[in-house]
Amino acid sequence: MQNSNFLKTINIIYLALIGGQLMFMAVAFFAANEVNADTQSINETLQLVIPFVVLGGLSVSTFVFKSLLDKIDKKAAFDIKINSYRGALMVRYALLEGPSLLAIVGYLFTQNPLFLGMSGIMILAFLYFRPTRDKIAQDLELSSSEAESL
Repeated sequence: MQNSNFLKTINIIYLALIGGQLMFMAVAFFAANEVNADTQSINETLQLVIPFVVLGGLSVSTFVFKSLLDKIDKKAAFDIKINSYRGALMVRYALLEGPSLLAIVGYLFTQNPLFLGMSGIMILAFLYFRPTRDKIAQDLELSSSEAESL
């Protein structure tokens, strides 16, 4: 991949991931069936599980991302740094997207709006962690010429 397309490609992937979550949330909201007595026990269980998974996803995604970022050799060639960074971002996004999708599935089963709210929290985290030229340059400690080639 050419370096000039890196930021564009990362943003396309980012938008696809966040767009998929939003579309799934909308489909779940409009397609959810009525709650029956069988789903009440599932609701109680999911009310305990999903908040922990969401909080875990937020904290683990940050910890793992920083760990992967620390492993990137800041003196390595530019291509190696951005490819390693891409991998770290994909891990971060996967750890954010998983709990979001679980919360939406929980809503599908129970129609508990709390689960849509938790998915919304994960989507807000996605928005906060949007890749920008400045964030990438700061994370990778890029020179000004390297930052311009993003």
